[in-house]
Amino acid sequence: MGNMKYVSIRGNTNNIGSPCCEENTPPYIDKAIEEGFDVMVDVWFNPNERAWFTGGETPAHEIDIEYLQHPSIICNAKTVDTLNKIIEIQREKQDFVPRVCFIWPGNEDIVFSNNIKNIKNQWEKAKD
Repeated sequence: MGNMKYVSIRGNTNNIGSPCCEENTPPYIDKAIEEGFDVMVDVWFNPNERAWFTGGETPAHEIDIEYLQHPSIICNAKTVDTLNKIIEIQREKQDFVPRVCFIWPGNEDIVFSNNIKNIKNQWEKAKD
């Protein structure tokens, strides 16, 4: 257990939490990373706008897809469209390998992987 890593959820770094307006904002996420945390970030892809966002319950803060490649960011894909887009980009750009976590809606199962191919395999098995 020597290399334990702490994970911040949405940028929160203490038990108190923060005003929800700060959660999932790039400055708040960056501050947690600077403090040494990995950060699980809620990520959305809007196919109509062809844009990426962070945000808890809704897409709120537009970001560049490259932001998600930071080694301390764990992407929590909030929709199947978001996960599909991450998989599509990874197929096109072999050097695009974000850390991804997809929480199945209405289910306690969590899929986590540093390798997007593992997620795709687990997702396909879950659909069967």
